Order: sequence, then C-alpha cells, then structure tokens
Amino acid sequence: MRQRCPAFCVGTAFIGTGNVVGNVLLPSLIKHRLPEKLGLMTSIYTTVMGGFAALASGLSVPLVNGFGLGWR
Repeated sequence: MRQRCPAFCVGTAFIGTGNVVGNVLLPSLIKHRLPEKLGLMTSIYTTVMGGFAALASGLSVPLVNGFGLGWR
C-alpha cells in the first residue's frame, strides 16, 4: 500500500484543485464577468454540476463491477 501513496496524494491534489476552481472560484468569476446574466449562468452552472454528480454516482457501480475493482 505504501507504493501507491504518491499516486493517491497526487490524485487527491488534482481533485482538491478541481473543487477549488469549480466550487469556489467559478461562481465569483461568473458574477464578475456576467453580472447581467447572473441568474441564468448560475442556474446553468448548478445544473451541470448536479448532472455530473448524478452521472458519477450512476456509473460508479457498473464500472466497479465491469472492471472487477471492488473493495474485496
């Protein structure tokens, strides 16, 4: 398990960076760049974020079963 630790740490850093950009910086960027379309752009952003979350949760079990990547 120790051999995989650097890969997990790098992956966690990428995921954390994506969370910062997507969840923290993007709404403020929308507010700054498109103040006249704030409601529309925020709703599109929220819908896309929820859609990808649903897609990820819907695909996780078939991918695990298809590739044999279970926790056992």
